[in-house]
Amino acid sequence: MATYHINPYTGVPGFCPAKEGQCPYGSHMKHYDAWEIAQSVADQIRADRFKEYEDIERQDRKREWDSLKTYDYLETLSDEDAIKAIQATNDVDLLSAIIDGQVLVRLQDDPQFVYEALRNQYLSDNKIQNMVQAPELYTQDALIALEDNPNLDSMARVELVRGYPQDTMFVEEILNNPGITKDVILEILADLKNENKAKWPPVVSRLSMNKNCPKSVFEEWLHDRRLNSMMNS
Repeated sequence: MATYHINPYTGVPGFCPAKEGQCPYGSHMKHYDAWEIAQSVADQIRADRFKEYEDIERQDRKREWDSLKTYDYLETLSDEDAIKAIQATNDVDLLSAIIDGQVLVRLQDDPQFVYEALRNQYLSDNKIQNMVQAPELYTQDALIALEDNPNLDSMARVELVRGYPQDTMFVEEILNNPGITKDVILEILADLKNENKAKWPPVVSRLSMNKNCPKSVFEEWLHDRRLNSMMNS
């Protein structure tokens, strides 16, 4: 007598050519006397799984909404007190919610809460890395606020320049930050010297204004650049 089973990988019913107990999907696999019965069971399995996924998604949405509701108290605060609360918090989820525009959205053209969240030392590494890797997606003010975050390392600060490399004032603002260490400055200058080209066009001249930049090293690099330029002209 023909028997049918349900493919455990695709959920599709089909004919089983094996002898009893030798099904390729295992002896535990249920078999049905008619294709229609197997199809009905397969339909029910899919329906049950869909409901399970739907329930999980609903619970996730509820958890997200419940977590956001816990921040309702912030809406009762004045702007000044709200900023103090952001500065004092170590709640990573709250900081992300503020930056993502889910909490403390009072005026679209007044992102002061977002900037304060970007400066907070408890901002998640993931959020920081997203901005460092694609600075062109963010405003200059947001990048400048992020640069004040104490967890941003020297090279990450320099990477922010890629957001607006042709804006002299922005580049100067970023590269003058004392958080860019002498070692990183030396590393950048060495790279540019070896390559004999600007990795980021405005970086070198602006780095020379950083208080951590050794003037003698920069002058040596500039001298070599001039010599190379004269030899190639």
